[in-house]
Amino acid sequence: MILKSACAFSHTNSETDFAILIVSRLTQNDGKTRDPYLCEIAQRYEDCWRPELAPRPKTVGAWYRKEINWQEFSDQYLTYLKSETGQVATSKLYETIKQKKVVTVLCVEDTCDHCHRSLLLDFMEKKYPDIEITKDVSDCKPQ
Repeated sequence: MILKSACAFSHTNSETDFAILIVSRLTQNDGKTRDPYLCEIAQRYEDCWRPELAPRPKTVGAWYRKEINWQEFSDQYLTYLKSETGQVATSKLYETIKQKKVVTVLCVEDTCDHCHRSLLLDFMEKKYPDIEITKDVSDCKPQ
């Protein structure tokens, strides 16, 4: 069982993996304007948009407005993942990984150094040690 991550804008769907879009909203960074490309991606992956695996919209907004730093963002997201709602979402993700064998989580950030994908992968690796975590080098290119 493998869990990977990639940028939604550069990921190409393959027959070997199952992609899940993990963004809290389908908007541009202003949090209001619908992003047509994100909407297209959400449609492409059918019912695989799982906003319950993303940081809460207020946390994302605060990050983009530079009201919180990376540590605060990380702390808020990890607190959410440990909540009852977050636990249900990560358990559902685990069941999907067991069923599909290879799952790629997608979001809008082009690198994983300041992206919730890396936090989610680390969280899942600790919670479910039987998952193999694969961080693609191209996904973690420096900004």
